[in-house]
Amino acid sequence: MRIKENKLYKLYLAYLETKKFSTGQMKLAQISASLFEEFQFRLENEPGFKEELNSIYLDLRRTDSISEILDFESN
Repeated sequence: MRIKENKLYKLYLAYLETKKFSTGQMKLAQISASLFEEFQFRLENEPGFKEELNSIYLDLRRTDSISEILDFESN
C-alpha cells in the first residue's frame, strides 16, 4: 500500500509540520516510506508519542474548524 493511501497519512503530515524541515526535506519526508514506517512504529510502541500526536491533531482540527466558521460567516 502506498503511504498516501494509509489512514494515518494525514496524522503523519500533521506530525511533519511540527518538524523544522526545509522545503526540500519536507517534500522528501512526505513520500519517504522509511520515515512513515518509523512514525507508525513509534505510534504503536511509545505511549508518550501517541499523546503528543493527539494534541497536534486536536490543535489542527480546532484551527480548521475555526477557519471554516470564519469562511462561512464571511460569505
